[in-house]
Amino acid sequence: MTRPQDEAVLAAASGRFTPAAESVSNTSAKRGNPRQTRAPAERLGYSIPEFCAALGVSVAFFYTLRKVGTAPRTMILGTRQIITVDEAKRWCAERTAASNPEVA
Repeated sequence: MTRPQDEAVLAAASGRFTPAAESVSNTSAKRGNPRQTRAPAERLGYSIPEFCAALGVSVAFFYTLRKVGTAPRTMILGTRQIITVDEAKRWCAERTAASNPEVA
């Protein structure tokens, strides 16, 4: 006598995604241990490399902007420099207005 085979389990074991494979990941819920799902944390700031990646500029260019006084303000947290989301938005709006003086 052979054991019945669950297609979702076989798919997950072989690395294939199937909609039924989701039931495999929630097996602990069936045993009375429901998983707690959390909403992703709201982003409050960027590191300098993250900020540069979001804008599509190099970190070296960021430091060039800082040298001439046009980079966004940063705050220091321990050894890290963080650009808050509000500061990034303010800086982008300021740079957009400076780049398009005829619109303002």
